[in-house]
Amino acid sequence: MTKGIDVSVHQGDIDWKKVKSDGVEFAILRAGYGWALSQKDAQFEKNYAGCKANGIPVGAYTPEERKQRRALNLFFSIVIFAIIWVSILLAAAIVALLIRFGVYPYHEVA
Repeated sequence: MTKGIDVSVHQGDIDWKKVKSDGVEFAILRAGYGWALSQKDAQFEKNYAGCKANGIPVGAYTPEERKQRRALNLFFSIVIFAIIWVSILLAAAIVALLIRFGVYPYHEVA
């Protein structure tokens, strides 16, 4: 089994040489907690440099990505829902106008 660690500012200063000697084969670093530069993880650059200096393969993530994807999915679902309903209402309005002006073949049932 491959041994890896997930680190962020919450782990403080990390001795990457010791991490390597403990058999850790990769590291996942929290890059930040949002998209703004002010939300960058305070230890990210130091942790990244420590991994590289000790030959530890490294990846990065932001926990907000999943929330932002969900928010975008919800937004686009609402937009698509609105477009569908507007299309239905527009079609109904057109049919009503065609009936009103006698263009649409409509027969009332007595």
